[in-house]
Amino acid sequence: MRQEINLYQEQFRPKPIAFPARRIAVIAGLALLTLICISLLQAFSLQQSRAELLKAQAAVQGAEQKLIAYLTQYPKPQPDAQLPERIAQLEKTIAYQNSLISALTLDIDSGARGFSPFLSAMARQTVPQVWLTQIYLYDGGRQMALRGETLDPGKMPLLLTAYSREEIFRGLDFEAFSMERSQHDPAIAQFTLGTPRPSRILSLTNMTPLQRFQMRSQGETP
Repeated sequence: MRQEINLYQEQFRPKPIAFPARRIAVIAGLALLTLICISLLQAFSLQQSRAELLKAQAAVQGAEQKLIAYLTQYPKPQPDAQLPERIAQLEKTIAYQNSLISALTLDIDSGARGFSPFLSAMARQTVPQVWLTQIYLYDGGRQMALRGETLDPGKMPLLLTAYSREEIFRGLDFEAFSMERSQHDPAIAQFTLGTPRPSRILSLTNMTPLQRFQMRSQGETP
């Protein structure tokens, strides 16, 4: 025998769970409050991130401005194209003067030793930024001509004043004077200073060893 059950009967239907309106309102309020708190936290975090970003951008701009100021104040040094030539000129001058000193220390004859007081006086009376490159002595030292270079032409009177302090130069009248800019380096002025042109130039046969040394050092042909 089969038994049939009618599921549509009232007793077999599922009963809905009843939620009070107050409880629903509380749950909805809590959910809304949670969403508001999350939004506020995100907004606060975003505001902090923006502030840190602005601070970092300001620091970068400040560093860039300092870098520009430093580059303006301390520009990249430019190599001096004329520096090697100046160094070569100074080395040439020093080499010549050292050779001259070496010649003075040699055991040469009395005629050569007679010019030592002139050279010693020149060595004592030096002027900064003025140096001699060639020295000519004629007629036993009664006439002379000096050639040199200077970085400051205004110091030439100081050189004459310095020589006037030496007893051996007294009585010599340095009337001949000329000056021109170096063709290789405009910063250097080349000068010639001397007494009136001597009546004669000593020949190689009656020159002392020191005079012959001077002419060889200067590349001069007697």
